[in-house]
Amino acid sequence: MVSRGWSFTSPGSITGMRGSCIIIPCRFTYSTAQPAGLRVIWYLYQSNGYPPVLDQTHSVISKFQGKTSLIGSVKEGNCSLKIEGLQMSHNQDRLYPWIDKNPITSFHTKDGLLYDKTTQLIVSDHAQKPQLNIGGIPRVGEKSKVSCSVRHTCPSAPPTLTLNGESGDSPPTETLVSDGIWERTIERTWTVKEEDQSVNCAVQYQGGQRATGELQLNVECEYKVELLGYLNYYKCLCLALNLTVKSLLRSVRRNHHG
Repeated sequence: MVSRGWSFTSPGSITGMRGSCIIIPCRFTYSTAQPAGLRVIWYLYQSNGYPPVLDQTHSVISKFQGKTSLIGSVKEGNCSLKIEGLQMSHNQDRLYPWIDKNPITSFHTKDGLLYDKTTQLIVSDHAQKPQLNIGGIPRVGEKSKVSCSVRHTCPSAPPTLTLNGESGDSPPTETLVSDGIWERTIERTWTVKEEDQSVNCAVQYQGGQRATGELQLNVECEYKVELLGYLNYYKCLCLALNLTVKSLLRSVRRNHHG
């Protein structure tokens, strides 16, 4: 939106979890030098009036009280808004910033101009399943590494991830994948056993929402058996053939004595 020599960019919508926080990324520029003492105010869009959701010198509407703050430096053109403790009452709200020394009431616009530049809040109460990945083919007796990832909007209070009920081998990593969206990842390395059929990863958000993802392992096993002085190798897909080491050896012995 261009107004009195300044403009801003922010996403058209952003999705966050109930009970979690969300950051609306926002950047602004002035066509001339930025005025000294500039303030950023965020408003809730409605057809009449300008209810503030962030104003550092005045009170804001009740459902945003104590929940909003600015992220980053206004001097560097950052107008990003952080909202703590999202609630379902925030769902579908459209917000926009005002970055001008003159009050918004002094700005006269045609209907729809402000609406077109708002960011819509989409609040979800449903956790997405985490994504699991494994490096290579898991083989009995060998080390294997599995990772679990989930995307979120709250780096200050991210969701909790566990692999088979345990945390990762090292602290989780956080990666910014796009404006306002982070990916949290944990990893575990373990020695593969024949009975390992799957790996589960569970996520829990600040609002209590939970989801679980599962990865089938399809473990490969390699056994060596000495028959008549020769070393023979037997390979199997343990899960697919439903064989155990003992049952394989019994089969070999029966065939040899028969």
